[in-house]
Amino acid sequence: MQSKRQFHTAAKRRSFFDRKVLTYGSSRTVSLSKVIPKDWTYVRIGIVEKNPNQTTITITKLTVSESHAQNPQTNKTNRQNP
Repeated sequence: MQSKRQFHTAAKRRSFFDRKVLTYGSSRTVSLSKVIPKDWTYVRIGIVEKNPNQTTITITKLTVSESHAQNPQTNKTNRQNP
């Protein structure tokens, strides 16, 4: 007997995402969590074309996340580690 799949995986991936532009002082940010892979840590954003209603950009990966060497021990003496 063939069981039904719970999720339909043949659905076409979305090619657009509506996002709110957030303002913090004179800065503006847009969430790109669905567009940029999780392991990308630094990107370069380039403007390809710009007009009053639309801006086309490229996002290029510069580096991916790496495990940084950290001291696994907790310093409980408040002194500099040797």
